[in-house]
Amino acid sequence: MIKCGDSKEVTGFRRIILLSFATISIASCEPRGSISTGPVELPTADASQAGFSVERLQHLSDTLDQLLQDNGAPGAVALILRDGHVVYEHAFGHRTPAHEQAMITDTIFRIYSMTKPIVSVAVMMLWEDSAFKLDDPIGLYLPEFNAVRVAVYDETGSNIVDTEATKRPITIRDLLRHTAGMTYGIFGAMTPVKQQYLDADLALDTFDGDAQQWIETVAKIPLEAHPGDRWQYSPATVVLGRLVETVTGQTLGDFLRERLFDALDMRDTGFYIPESKHDRMAEGIGQDLRGHFQELHKVATPPKFQAGDGGLVSTARDYARFFQMMLNGGELHGVRLLQAATVDMMTSDHLGPTIDVGPLYLPGPGYGFGLGFSVRLGQDVSALPGSPGEYGWGGLAGTMGRIDPQEQLVIVFMVQDIPNLNLYRRQFSSLTYAAMIREQELRD
Repeated sequence: MIKCGDSKEVTGFRRIILLSFATISIASCEPRGSISTGPVELPTADASQAGFSVERLQHLSDTLDQLLQDNGAPGAVALILRDGHVVYEHAFGHRTPAHEQAMITDTIFRIYSMTKPIVSVAVMMLWEDSAFKLDDPIGLYLPEFNAVRVAVYDETGSNIVDTEATKRPITIRDLLRHTAGMTYGIFGAMTPVKQQYLDADLALDTFDGDAQQWIETVAKIPLEAHPGDRWQYSPATVVLGRLVETVTGQTLGDFLRERLFDALDMRDTGFYIPESKHDRMAEGIGQDLRGHFQELHKVATPPKFQAGDGGLVSTARDYARFFQMMLNGGELHGVRLLQAATVDMMTSDHLGPTIDVGPLYLPGPGYGFGLGFSVRLGQDVSALPGSPGEYGWGGLAGTMGRIDPQEQLVIVFMVQDIPNLNLYRRQFSSLTYAAMIREQELRD
């Protein structure tokens, strides 16, 4: 992929074939954050010319279709890009459980925690603007966190006997890499701190307040661990979203729209779905991770609480544009959002050997965690195929996306099925790599 301002030649037999097959227009290099004169669609390329087996992609389609039917999910959308070109795009099933309308490729889904990488990019854009330092205490901007305490458990770990001051403040870096000591109430074994999160109704579908009121509530709940000691998945990105609002004077949604979504032509991404697009809403299986029935959060009207950890909706194409921008080193179609060095920093491991990842480390074996993304460390240990340096994240209802710089690959999968979220991720990832043909196979 030729990048704006990049003088390196495109090499490799597969890329020569792809670039000769598809018509490519190289956008002029525009200043950071500028918006191009009009939408530029993602180009397409023939899958076989892009290094994929057509037969194996058909197997991918057949397998996912059967998997969705077996688990009762109404439908899904899958998308694969290579070298910036769409080589596979497929809509499965229907938009809703009642099967009223067939799924279409521009169906709009709740992406839950795939909101986090987007908000993390927004934070890093402001960091590049010198709005703050990554190791600044968050209390400099949100003073509610200056008095936060850490829970002290008894020897059984089941009761809080006291609280104590933090060994050091929570930093912006902690919030980006989930080492702030915060937690969710829905993952793993229940603890008294997790129960306090649940009792406070902090989830985006139950909290009755705005982002500032959420901050005031959560800052009174003790941390599960001292900042910097442990990786623990949490709604820390809500705090980052409020940081964006505090330093810019805008709502999080307005900032994202003006600086990211408009710039990348992510026309269907936001904190709600306007009425004119309601006929493209996806609905799904309303069940949480503990097997209790609940509706997916409401997205048909503007929310009071713009949750930076999980409130966005999007389409497969929109999210693919965001990921292609990251793969391009911070630029898409002549619009630069981040410098390449910042992308490299975000997609490098920031945990190292000293931070405890605990028994419920969601990225899984073989992965570290950067600033908003899980990052594959090597070829060993991980149960899924991929390349060192691959990165991405997923959402609670089964949506997922991965970026593989070594293969110049972006994959995005959209579904609304909380109970079976990992099944789809594993199958889509595995079968995508199984469909790829190595350059030697292409020569033969």
